[in-house]
Amino acid sequence: MLSTQSLTTGFAHAQNVPSPRASELGTVLSETYEELKRYLEFDSRDEATLALALPPLEGHFAEIVELFYQRVMQVPAAAAVFADDAQVKRQKSTLCDWLRRFFSEPRNDAYLVRLNRIGRVHVSIGLPQRYVVAGFNILRSELGSHVDALELGGASAIRRSIDKGLDLELAGLVESYAAAELERAQEAERRELDERKHRLKATGILAAGLAHEIRNPLNGAQLHLTFLRRRIEQLGADSEVIEAVDVASHEVKRVATLLTELLSFASPKPPELAKGDLSEVCRHAGEALADDCAAAGVQLESTLPEVPLEAWVDGPRVTEVVIGVLRNALEALLSSKCQGEGRIQLRALRLTDGPAIEIEDNGPGVPSPDAPIFEPFFTTKPSGSGLGLSIAHRLLHDHGGDLRFTSVPGATIFQLKFPAATPDRPQ
Repeated sequence: MLSTQSLTTGFAHAQNVPSPRASELGTVLSETYEELKRYLEFDSRDEATLALALPPLEGHFAEIVELFYQRVMQVPAAAAVFADDAQVKRQKSTLCDWLRRFFSEPRNDAYLVRLNRIGRVHVSIGLPQRYVVAGFNILRSELGSHVDALELGGASAIRRSIDKGLDLELAGLVESYAAAELERAQEAERRELDERKHRLKATGILAAGLAHEIRNPLNGAQLHLTFLRRRIEQLGADSEVIEAVDVASHEVKRVATLLTELLSFASPKPPELAKGDLSEVCRHAGEALADDCAAAGVQLESTLPEVPLEAWVDGPRVTEVVIGVLRNALEALLSSKCQGEGRIQLRALRLTDGPAIEIEDNGPGVPSPDAPIFEPFFTTKPSGSGLGLSIAHRLLHDHGGDLRFTSVPGATIFQLKFPAATPDRPQ
């Protein structure tokens, strides 16, 4: 029960941190807090009531805190988190200080800053919200009991103000929990993206060096194979010899394609953005794969909006990405031998947070949802380079968008997500 001890630790940390400007809280958090005050009907009268109740109750804060910690120390797991009696004494003093602030401070921006910091400290130390609720319940019960025992004038009004104040405090902490958890998730995503960029950069440097070293002798080999084929034809060699040369030439061309992908991966160019129609991108990509799909007995269906679906994109490069993902879907269907029943759906649509292109196939799916399919050189195809999706993923991120996928047997969806707009490029 790191719980209750951590609750007061959070109060201690938060009260010792200098308060930032109110603007740092963010408009949303401030508006939410004001909405909570209206919802709980907590106003200046409640603040005045709490302030008047402070003098008679303040002398009992030490007793309430002592009882609070008696509950804590009854749980061995909770008692174990304290290093010594001196630490327990400091935490008791911290909780007394917080109680004085609860009764005496106006619920203004400075108060909200402090409350927000408390919630963030709770998140940083891993304190679950349920323990915060339990700790507030102990304080609510003890404060109410002391108000009754002291027979204070207007006791019922004081209890109501205490209840509303604690509810407001608790609701504000929950909001700060949510904000802090979101920031933690975003920071983790940023770190993951930075690590990915670092890995890509290191791999790209290696790939570029290899590509340049291999390309020249490869071009020479291709020229000699072309010359050799012509000479063999002139000499009237049998078809098996010509076929062997063709196989060698095909493999050389495949390596050359891999080198092109390596260079594209190693030396990425920033996208040349212009306002374009994603529906047109889909039409061009669909037309490029139509004959291959028809020959394989795979049905290619397109669902495109009647009005232009505009986005700021590098049209030719995004078209190549869509063609690549469509080809991956086709190859997945061919590998599963579902010709005649295979289906690929190509969609352009507007989501709530921006335009997107989706490619769905009814193939066997990605073997594992955790497969690192966007990592360079990862592939499930015997002849794949493992670079196509990695290059596509980076291009979408360079657009300010994302490339995502979901996969189960019979339904694999790749979604190319584009930003709704940017300040300097309004839609």
